[in-house]
Amino acid sequence: SSNLEDKSLEDKSEYFVPYLLPPDTKKFNLSKYHVSDCLYLGYEYEAVPYITDGIYYCLLSSCLKKWNNTKVELNYQCAKFYLADSCHYIIVKKESSHVALQYCYQKTKDSEINKSIHDKRKILIQTVCPQEIVKKELSLLMATRMPKFRNAKISYFIRCADTECNMLIYLNDSKKEYNNDIIECKNCNWFHRNQAINDWINLNQNDRN
Repeated sequence: SSNLEDKSLEDKSEYFVPYLLPPDTKKFNLSKYHVSDCLYLGYEYEAVPYITDGIYYCLLSSCLKKWNNTKVELNYQCAKFYLADSCHYIIVKKESSHVALQYCYQKTKDSEINKSIHDKRKILIQTVCPQEIVKKELSLLMATRMPKFRNAKISYFIRCADTECNMLIYLNDSKKEYNNDIIECKNCNWFHRNQAINDWINLNQNDRN
């Protein structure tokens, strides 16, 4: 008993319970960072109409274990993970029936630091592939906790840039490379440039550094 008490006194860790965070929790201050556009993970509505809050909270725990880093900030239905090796933050956010991913990194006018961050960003997205890790973990959680949806195919989406449409656009998995950032929205039939394609796929185009 005394040993347990001693250990509890030594343990200064803080524990966060995401579902207890109220909607009016102060939002992340990202003014000092370059922030990518959102890449969305989820399913066609006809296949899976919703992702429960419980599955989302389990997803955050899975990400914490995978990235093995306790430097995490929580917000209402949103978490920001720091990936030390990449010098980037990954934001995992629940938006309705999809999970939105963003990454952010420091703003700087120092060209040498900029180059280092740019190189790490390529490694992050193309080698570490946090988007693939989150996709795999979400798919596993859906299969085990919502078995009736186990055969549904999880996919990437981006949001239509037309504010009057604002629908999510399905990204065809068969397109391994996108030659440019021009996307057609099947809902409104408008063609537009989408920064998310550059941020997550064509890293060499329109670099934000």
